[in-house]
Amino acid sequence: MKRSQTLATVFISLIISLAVVHFVSPIKKGDGVVQTKETVFDRIMRTNTIRCGYILYEPFVRKDPNSGQFSGVAVDMMAEIGKLLNLKIEWTQEVGWANTIEGLRNNHYDAMCVGYWRQSLEAKHVFYTMPFAYSMARAVVRPDDHRFDQNLERINQPDVRIVTFDGGLAAAITQRDFPQAKNQQAPNMVDYSQLFEDVATNKGDVLFAESAAVIAYQKSNPGRLRMLDGAPIRVLQNTIGIPQDERLKSMLDTVVIELVENGQMDKILDKYDPEQKMLLRIKRPGHP
Repeated sequence: MKRSQTLATVFISLIISLAVVHFVSPIKKGDGVVQTKETVFDRIMRTNTIRCGYILYEPFVRKDPNSGQFSGVAVDMMAEIGKLLNLKIEWTQEVGWANTIEGLRNNHYDAMCVGYWRQSLEAKHVFYTMPFAYSMARAVVRPDDHRFDQNLERINQPDVRIVTFDGGLAAAITQRDFPQAKNQQAPNMVDYSQLFEDVATNKGDVLFAESAAVIAYQKSNPGRLRMLDGAPIRVLQNTIGIPQDERLKSMLDTVVIELVENGQMDKILDKYDPEQKMLLRIKRPGHP
């Protein structure tokens, strides 16, 4: 009886061991083994590095053509994030706006380290961190065109040409707010500066653009375009765009919130936008 109990115990132990091996070990497929896919968060922890995709875009990312040195709001912010997380920040790949999601999907970089707007039309493809500032989208016209002064509704007429690019914010604004106007839509690979030139040279009448981009254009091309007075067409959150990785989002959200609430983000913004014409600050609790 005692021997039978011992054999039964051994048999049960063997069954449990086989079950554990079956459910815990990597799944075999043919002669190979299917390994668990490494997440972006796991790779960052393994390499101790956040690889940044970026766009040269004022005032977020600048690159000195001689030294190759980076500067800007997003560059300084990512440097602070690196310090807080004890991670290296690597500026890995320059891309265009049309390539940002593809680069994240294909692991060309771990994050889009620029002012990445939170938009519903892209939300099913990416995660957004908590915002670190707000951008203002405004209507832009030629200096001598006064049809729309204090009268944005006048834009919504068939004789008005709005220049946009496919899939961009301006196209979404046009479709929702000004459907009667003519939407002159360029391919999404077009250089954004071309849209400014189209309005300046009377190939279009109106452009919806971020204040920071308009100010940068005006600096190089004084007197060619102006922003309409009044409230902005849209106010948009600037975030870091990341793959759909919950642990990465949680980590970056934590440090972005800390930078905003400890005032460091305001110091960075004041460095590049001292007159507060380009970006709106996020109000900190307990501060006016």
